[in-house]
Amino acid sequence: MRTSESRPVETFSVGSMPSQQQAFQNVGAVPKECPDSLLDKETFASAVASVPLVAIDLILKNSRGRVLFGRRRNPPAQGYLFVPGGRIHKNETLDTAFSRIARDELGLNFSRSNSRFTGIFEHFYDTDFQGIRGKSTHYIVLTHSIQAQSDSFWLPLKQHSDYAWLNEEDISRHPDIHPYAKAYFTEEKI
Repeated sequence: MRTSESRPVETFSVGSMPSQQQAFQNVGAVPKECPDSLLDKETFASAVASVPLVAIDLILKNSRGRVLFGRRRNPPAQGYLFVPGGRIHKNETLDTAFSRIARDELGLNFSRSNSRFTGIFEHFYDTDFQGIRGKSTHYIVLTHSIQAQSDSFWLPLKQHSDYAWLNEEDISRHPDIHPYAKAYFTEEKI
């Protein structure tokens, strides 16, 4: 499936705006969505204000050992480079969430069994998903490393405006990478 909201990964550079004429190809079967997994905006805002969210972040490495980062379109880490990821929906198993997040964030089909669990992290933001300051967001993040089967594929543009492959040794000093994403490569896990 190709959409106008995607772009090929091999052409991305940090700071370049994606063309709306680009597309992405999604291959293979897609896991079924949980029917009651999405909350309306008001209910979700209440949940964010009341409890931590649990998320999965994906550390995607290519054949040269570089890690994929995308520039976040949405709060709370809007404008920063971050690894792809997303929250786990209610009544969604870890395996189903992992596959959905990989599909939504990368346009690729990966299963959790083909990843390597790399740690648990906490993220505390002073804004919520609407960008409202003073309405904090707390994430518990499960990180997984996965290997790209190809260096050439299409990436969705819904959550990230552009992408870059970065060497691990450059991550800690890159000014646009969010400190929470840098921690995946430098800090002790929980």
